Amino acid sequence: MIRSLINEDGQRVTDTDGMAGIAERFYRELLGKCDPEVAPPEVDKIKSILLKRLLLEQSDELCSPVTAEEVKATLFGFDGEKAPGPDGFPACFFKVAWNVIGGEVTAAILYCFRVSEIPISVNATLLALIPKIRSPEEMKFRRPISCCNILYKCMAKILAVRLSSVMPCIISESQTAFVKGRIIGENILLAHELVQKYGRKNISPRSLVKVDLMKAFDSVDWGFLFNTLQAMGIPDRFLQWLRMCVTTPKLSIGFNGGSVGYFSARKGLRQGDPLSPYLFAVAMEILSCLMNEAVKKNEMPFHPMCKRLGLTHLMFADDLLLFSDGSNYGIQCIKKVLAEFRIISGLKSNPAKCELYCGGISVDWQEAMENNSGYKLGVLPVRYFGLPLLPGKLTIKACTPLIDRVTGRISSWKAKALSYAGKFQLVMSVLYSLTQFWMSIFILPKSVIRAIEKLCCDFLWGVGDGSRKRAVVAWPRVTYPKKEGGLGFRDMVSWNLACVTRHIWAILLKQGVIVGGLGLGV
Repeated sequence: MIRSLINEDGQRVTDTDGMAGIAERFYRELLGKCDPEVAPPEVDKIKSILLKRLLLEQSDELCSPVTAEEVKATLFGFDGEKAPGPDGFPACFFKVAWNVIGGEVTAAILYCFRVSEIPISVNATLLALIPKIRSPEEMKFRRPISCCNILYKCMAKILAVRLSSVMPCIISESQTAFVKGRIIGENILLAHELVQKYGRKNISPRSLVKVDLMKAFDSVDWGFLFNTLQAMGIPDRFLQWLRMCVTTPKLSIGFNGGSVGYFSARKGLRQGDPLSPYLFAVAMEILSCLMNEAVKKNEMPFHPMCKRLGLTHLMFADDLLLFSDGSNYGIQCIKKVLAEFRIISGLKSNPAKCELYCGGISVDWQEAMENNSGYKLGVLPVRYFGLPLLPGKLTIKACTPLIDRVTGRISSWKAKALSYAGKFQLVMSVLYSLTQFWMSIFILPKSVIRAIEKLCCDFLWGVGDGSRKRAVVAWPRVTYPKKEGGLGFRDMVSWNLACVTRHIWAILLKQGVIVGGLGLGV
């Protein structure tokens, strides 16, 4: 429930009609108008800088006829209880009534693919305004998540599955988001390795810029996107299908139980559309190409630990890390590339939220670089995908957010009357999943693992908070397999080692960007 909003004049508005008007005007301006400053390059210009293109035999697979079996399998793959689109029908309705309406639904979807057109009502979208911070009063602090009709989502999902199969062929290795066979852990490991020496004295100058993109998904220019797809070798038939999905939506804003507005989008990718993650990765690939072109022209100086890899940046969707040699010239090159990317794509960096991290550079020179670049001078460690990016060894202090998260989750359960079986399931399915991401990247300090195990043990047996209860069975015994008298909990130390061992396996198989990256600090 939105109770108040700040309007364009800085005044607080509390009446429903006034707030709804603020929301509608904001998104009409953001999504309903093209950016006049954007000038997408021609297809041939994009081809000249591309790092990867689709082969002819791969492109033919994208345009194979959509079948009735494909439609049914896609629709039945949706979560039946997720929020419906403006028509009000969730996926479970179509599943339950498939024997009655399945033939007509399939025929309608196949017809849309045959003529490359979608009825306006099918591609109508309701924007749910999700707050980024607690109780925001400005629209910029809300994220518009698109609730699309199931018929549209089925068509978009079919295209998304086909597009995902060729993503490794058109997206360079510096991007790991939404590309089959690549994992987020590679970016984190490599970034962690690159900042290892930042806290030392007497090292060669180096710098890292953490870039924040303003309204990233909402700003992608359609002309730029489709020129890029064409340059990458995506066939015309598939491009027509993508156009019918991306360029035809009618948007309404969900507001306090109702909806307001009904207008056409002119740019942007809808968050919640199955196609959007893949298309955004395609758009960001051109930034990789521009960085690569700057290197070819000797305009982009390498970070000292990146030259052997030819690495200038790492990307995961709109999370960008750009590396340079710590010189003012290197930072200006980064700004130049970002400015060029903004002109051709519509994606704009926010200098006020971009952060500059330096190593081997005097304090005075760091301040001068901060003033010249407009980027805020940051201090390591910094959060990157929820994990600490820090120079040196992982410390207990750096793991405090993980312990706090486990503690907070347990605290929310203590008021409930839970059986031992219920607590067992919560520890197995929830608490262990909270630690999984950290343990797949880092070898956690044993004191941190012991602290988490103690929290789990106390929760399981009801120890603490004034209770006189004691653990019925010691935790090491609980981690034994059930057939040996335990409960089958994982031993977290052993599990941690097993999780990180897969990265060693990837190195041995010469897979991924971490092959060279993990050797940087040797």
